[in-house]
Amino acid sequence: MIELNEAALTKEAVTRARNMGWVGKDTQVRVHPAIYRQKLTHQGITAIFLTATVSGQPASLKHYEWIEANSLPAYSFPKIINDYLRSQLTTDVLAD
Repeated sequence: MIELNEAALTKEAVTRARNMGWVGKDTQVRVHPAIYRQKLTHQGITAIFLTATVSGQPASLKHYEWIEANSLPAYSFPKIINDYLRSQLTTDVLAD
């Protein structure tokens, strides 16, 4: 997760993802246009989501567990991530 203020979301998020080694310099990164918001009791969260197609798991992400999209329902995610996933995936992949 990369935390930024709303004004810097798009450009800075891509820059930070590249700097952290999550995506290569030549990797095409798609910034999804929707801004997602979630209000918690102690803070508000604003998020954008990026997608990149990679040929393999980047070395900087080797300690993360990679899963197939069809196994997403077996995992718990915060509401803001579920909102994004529901907007992107078919209903048979991520059911309510």
